[in-house]
Amino acid sequence: MASITICDIRPVGYDLLFDGESYMTELSSNELDRVIGGTEPVSLFLIGAGTVVAAGALGYATGKLIKAIF
Repeated sequence: MASITICDIRPVGYDLLFDGESYMTELSSNELDRVIGGTEPVSLFLIGAGTVVAAGALGYATGKLIKAIF
C-alpha cells in the first residue's frame, strides 16, 4: 500500500506575507498596525462613546414608551 508524507504545510497566502519580496517590509509602522488589526486610541474612544450614547438613547426611548403604555 502506498503512503504519502507531507513535510511542509503552510496556510494559504503564506508566500504573500513571508517571501523575500514581501510587501509587508514596505509598510510604515502605522500601516502595519492596521493590517494586524490594531486601532488608534482615539478611534477606540469614539466607538466606545458612541455605543454608550446609543445605549442611553435606546434606554430613554424604551422607558418613555413603557410609561406611555402603563
